[in-house]
Amino acid sequence: MAQPVRMGVTLPVPPDAAATLRQAEWAEAEGFSDVWFADTGELDALTLAAAVALKTKRVRIGVAVVPAYTRTPAVL
Repeated sequence: MAQPVRMGVTLPVPPDAAATLRQAEWAEAEGFSDVWFADTGELDALTLAAAVALKTKRVRIGVAVVPAYTRTPAVL
């Protein structure tokens, strides 16, 4: 059986988190299966991932790189 095709989109991480959330909702509505963004230091990527999870229903959420040295063991 063939594997289903998955498509992802890289989300912008501007200082405006609302724009990133709108883009995540758009990506889900357009059929993307995965959304990704980077930890840029402006907004905490793990917090933003949680916010995206609240605004979407089925997309897989990924953070490209999260520096471990800035996180506590409980967060990781």
